[in-house]
Formats: sequence, structure tokens, C-alpha cells
Amino acid sequence: MWSTLIRFSIVLISVVLNASQLNYTNFSISSRIVGGEPVTNNQFPWQVALLYEDSLVCGGSIISPDWVLTAAHCIFANVVFTVRAGSNSYQKNGQTRKAKRVIINKRFNIKTMDCDIALIRLRSPFTLNTNVQPISVAKFTRKLPPKLVVSGWGLINETSTTPSNDLMFVTISPVIRSECQKIYGKSIITKNMLCAADPKKDACIGDSGGPLFFGNEQFGIVSFGVGCARHGYPGVYTDVRRQIPWMKNVFSEFGGSMPTFS
Repeated sequence: MWSTLIRFSIVLISVVLNASQLNYTNFSISSRIVGGEPVTNNQFPWQVALLYEDSLVCGGSIISPDWVLTAAHCIFANVVFTVRAGSNSYQKNGQTRKAKRVIINKRFNIKTMDCDIALIRLRSPFTLNTNVQPISVAKFTRKLPPKLVVSGWGLINETSTTPSNDLMFVTISPVIRSECQKIYGKSIITKNMLCAADPKKDACIGDSGGPLFFGNEQFGIVSFGVGCARHGYPGVYTDVRRQIPWMKNVFSEFGGSMPTFS
């Protein structure tokens, strides 16, 4: 049986996870993107790091000054995250905000990874400038572009343990859902997911929750995969286009500035 990597960093010592029960193994610590290159200043001003006691847990994206989008599997009960934005380093510079409220999609299933999406309402909004800007969320009617970008501080390969302070990115290509289902199984790849890959290029452990995007429009959230850049195994992402009704319900209930849907 193949082993699936949920692409986030284990730093919460007080949280005990039984990987065999979750059907996911090989949790590891974070470093950077596979096959990528460093991000230049201001290149992706929506990228954020989710931190717990100064350690990187996951990535995320600013979708409005008050709201951050990430993966549901990044969230732990009774943990107050710090969110850093406006810096290519997750350890220093930029702006930091505390999470006020975290909302996980109630349909999220840790065993299947379906609906792997969460929203974080900040205690105080980010101050927008050239380094800190929201990304728009692609509507359901938007078609996937021929190329997509994924960014984060995840591993450079699945065996790496050396952390990097530099934000990395890589350009990859969408994979047709039916082809992805042939690889993972039709019951694994649901309509709420999308797949993307290119040879020797991928997101990896530590990149979870980060954006899959083109230009300033987000299409996906890093969720899971088999290894990192393994031949024949594309990365799997939450399709945000199918989550907009849920997102709008959250904004309606909890307030804050609305994101842009493009």
C-alpha cells in the first residue's frame, strides 16, 4: 500500500496523532518546495506562514485584510496561531497577527481529505502595502489555466530535514481529474479536489495550506500527495472554486472585510 503525505509540519508536541488510524504516514518537519526557486520581494504578497511558538506549521493566503485561507488539516484544537505576512522568511520581518477565530469546513474528513479547507479570522486586520496584499479567489466558472504556481516553505525533497528560511515557488501543470483518479482511485479524488504536477516539481511536507494560483487568482490549497515529486503521482489540492458558497456563509456569519471572487 502506498503511503500518503499530508503536507504539513509537525511542531505541536502536545498533540498526539495516530497516523495508522488516519491512514496517512511519514509526517515530517518542514523546509521548502521541490524543484523550485526563491521568491523575490513582493512577488507573492498574499503568502503567509502559520506559526506555533515560532515554528512553521503550514502556509496560507491572505484573501482579505481580515481573513486567511488555509487547509483544514493544519488546524488543531486549542492552538492559537500566529500568522506572518509580508516576508519571504517565516521567522522574521513583515507583519504578524494572532488568530481570533478558526473555522473548518464541517464536511472536512481527515480520513479522505475531502473539503480540506479552513478560514482564519484575524484579531486585527493586516495593513495592506506592497508586501502585503490579498489574492482573489477563483469562481466556480473559471477554468484552470495551463500552468499554475505553488509556493511555500516545504521540503526540497521528502527525505530532507534541513529547514530553509526562504519562501520558494514552482510552476506546475494541472492534471485531468479522470487521470488523477486512475492513479489514486476514483473514491480518493473527489469533485472537491484538483491535481497538478510536472516532472521533479511539487509541493512537499510543510507546504500544506499554501495557495495554488495563477497571476493573482487562487485556484487551490495544498492538501496531500504520495511522496514529493514522485514520478506518476501528482500533488492533490483542495479546489477553492467549489468552496465559495461555504466561504460566503462564513463571512456572512463572522463578518470582516470580504474577499474578491474573480
